[in-house]
Amino acid sequence: MTDQLTTLLRHARSDRRTTAVGRAVALATAGLVIGNGVRLRRRAAALPALPYPTLDASHPPAMPPNATDAPQDSVDEYVFFVAEGVTLDDATRQAAIAHLETTATDVVDLIPADLPSLRALDLLRMVDPRSFGGSPMAQGRGAFQVVCARAEVADRARLTPGCGISLQRMVHATLELKRHAPRGTHHLVASHLSA
Repeated sequence: MTDQLTTLLRHARSDRRTTAVGRAVALATAGLVIGNGVRLRRRAAALPALPYPTLDASHPPAMPPNATDAPQDSVDEYVFFVAEGVTLDDATRQAAIAHLETTATDVVDLIPADLPSLRALDLLRMVDPRSFGGSPMAQGRGAFQVVCARAEVADRARLTPGCGISLQRMVHATLELKRHAPRGTHHLVASHLSA
């Protein structure tokens, strides 16, 4: 009888330890998931928006010099890399050029506001917008939808701009542009751009 009682007590202690370990693992996992969610939310909140010029109805938008009707074309010293299936509207093109002209930025990765959630999560996992531009060692990562760059940076990287670029070439272009403009590459959310 005492042997049976001793065996029962051992099993009870073992079950309690197993239950305690299981609870600890569950709590640690929940903590990691919540912490990761907070980290991604902070990164999303840190993504700046592309400033679009406010248009007055009495004044049509001014076209940059040498601009053509095709919004994918490069304008003067700025070039665009546009992924397959993405249409770059004129307002976004002009806003991106204006941003490059008024800042010390050399390359801007435009993130569509309607980027699918899985791709947005991938972007936020890879890019911390608070430190990306100032980190020369950060790898070039982005939404791989539209990238606007100064022509001199694209020339140094030996890249050919254009529209209808495959995902593989967009990834390569983003990596090379960051490598050739290590402190001048940033990300902006473009509300008029559609993925």
